[in-house]
Amino acid sequence: KKPVCAVLGGTHLVEATGSRLEESISYLSDENIEVLGVSHCTGSEGMKRLEQSSSKFFHNSTGSMIYMEY
Repeated sequence: KKPVCAVLGGTHLVEATGSRLEESISYLSDENIEVLGVSHCTGSEGMKRLEQSSSKFFHNSTGSMIYMEY
């Protein structure tokens, strides 16, 4: 029950459809998640949907760097 401030890496949604994809997009688009950097295994549909639904989205790939201060 701790807050999630960042999701980084693979979500393995490349084969997700229907309610599984909808529920995952909804969860990952939560406004309390500050950084959403997902990789290729999210799949093109998942990437597109996340980019449309979250201003905190970025395409995470090898060599990506983020800086967070708390």
